[in-house]
Amino acid sequence: MTAIDLDLGGHSIGTNDRARRFERTGRFRGSDWFELLVVGLFGLLAAWVLAIDLWDVVVHGQVWTGTDGIFSEDQLQYLAWIRDASQHVLVSNMFVLTPTRADYLQPMVAISGGLVALGVAPWVALLAGKPVALAVVFFATRGLVHRTARSRAAREPSDTS
Repeated sequence: MTAIDLDLGGHSIGTNDRARRFERTGRFRGSDWFELLVVGLFGLLAAWVLAIDLWDVVVHGQVWTGTDGIFSEDQLQYLAWIRDASQHVLVSNMFVLTPTRADYLQPMVAISGGLVALGVAPWVALLAGKPVALAVVFFATRGLVHRTARSRAAREPSDTS
């Protein structure tokens, strides 16, 4: 076993095994149980603030604005940008009192603005970006870890005993 192999109850899971599988197929096949556990925990963590906000609204009989952040000013600014992007793709500077040119492009705001233009409520369009962001961060991190593990396994001498 090399220094970066794991022994889990008699099942040896090592980066050399993953590197050999990568070399045979040119890619990693599927996600293992640990990766699925990590993405599940990451999803629960991402939904935690939303759950607390909804609980607070229900318990205290408040009106929910559709935001899910600690700093409501930022969330409401995102809603304003989404509403502005629903008119056209670019958004203007809404931090000033005078009208400004629409010259700000943010891809997720533009996509959410497109959803609003199709008839979706702005707060739903804002919350729809959360699973997309979760998936992007997870798969980017997963790709980095797999690439790093493969390159480390290629540099480490394999243990043939």
